[in-house]
Amino acid sequence: MIHFKNSSENHTGFTLIEVLIALAIMMIVMIPVFMAQNRMTNTIAQYTWLLQRTLIADDFLYKSKRAIAPDTQQTAAENMISNPPTKMLFSINKVPGDSILKNFNDIYIEKVNFEWSESGRLRHTALGGYVYKPKRKSS
Repeated sequence: MIHFKNSSENHTGFTLIEVLIALAIMMIVMIPVFMAQNRMTNTIAQYTWLLQRTLIADDFLYKSKRAIAPDTQQTAAENMISNPPTKMLFSINKVPGDSILKNFNDIYIEKVNFEWSESGRLRHTALGGYVYKPKRKSS
């Protein structure tokens, strides 16, 4: 605090300059905090959309598996949803020849590929697994 000696009254408090300097220091300290909060909020929003797409793709995988015959060995189905805008492709295929599982004849890959546009970039990921489908013996 600054005290003026030529003043006849006893004034206490902060001057305008002191308050402005304190506000400037607080602003410099708080800018990185606000920037980190903004990055964190954007990251949470991206992962929320990814989780929602993954749950929708899981549902699409389940419904597609139920819609095909149990002995189907190769198929594909496509679906487009609007919220969030996502294109999904379900497929059942033989295990590739370079896989360690190639020696097992009845192992197949069930997979849902899903893709979407985010910030002008095309993004994609997949959800899937292996399934054992033995050939039925005719009686």
